[in-house]
Amino acid sequence: MFYQNMLGSLLKIENIYKRLFELASLKKEAILNNKYEEIVKLNSDEEKCAIALEEAEKQRQAILNSFLSEMKLPSGYGLSRLIEGGHFAEKTAEAKALKESLINGMKKTKELNDENISLINSSKAIIEATLEFIRTKINEGASGSANSLNTYSNVQKGYQKPKPNNNTVNPALLNFIV
Repeated sequence: MFYQNMLGSLLKIENIYKRLFELASLKKEAILNNKYEEIVKLNSDEEKCAIALEEAEKQRQAILNSFLSEMKLPSGYGLSRLIEGGHFAEKTAEAKALKESLINGMKKTKELNDENISLINSSKAIIEATLEFIRTKINEGASGSANSLNTYSNVQKGYQKPKPNNNTVNPALLNFIV
């Protein structure tokens, strides 16, 4: 009974990690396409998965603790030790494969989440640089005279539009890496 319950619990955890991996991929796509509503929905789905994962982990731990108590094994035994000790009988190979799959799923999900965080930080840096550039231009316009604001009322015969000053280009706007 323990083996079936534990393997079932591990499969449930593995499926949640697969869903998290899928959500992280979708989130990356949404970030790259600036789909803010979709990002919010995906964050909500990730939160639901995190809650489900926490519940599944509690269930797995309860199954493990029950088995350890029943077998009079020390409470410090974990899944790896039980597998190595042959406590999964004929299911040892299946348990090892499932354990490796879980570890790989966790790694992939973490890598995608790290990549998404990097993308979000890059987007944030660009937005902040753009806002700072706009603030600077507004402040420059506010400190100048009314005749230098380039409003329609200032258009004169022979007026030439000022050329951009290359010194005002913010390099952060050029360093967006995808």
